[in-house]
Amino acid sequence: MAYIFYAGYGVGNSVIDVTQAVANLYRDGQREFSASNDLGGDPAPGQGKHLFILWTQDSMLASGVIGEGDEQPILIP
Repeated sequence: MAYIFYAGYGVGNSVIDVTQAVANLYRDGQREFSASNDLGGDPAPGQGKHLFILWTQDSMLASGVIGEGDEQPILIP
């Protein structure tokens, strides 16, 4: 099982920490993550945002980035 080290959602200087939200979803069985205001609100109305997740698994550090509307989600094993 992975450990969610950090997750941020937003753009530029308007980024919110959504680590706890992503960690809770992961703990509950979700493995695919998309950039969405559902994670913690809209930190930059009217602007395209990204979701960045940093996690560790088996002592290895991994990360993923996805923009709003991107079809391929971040997959955390």
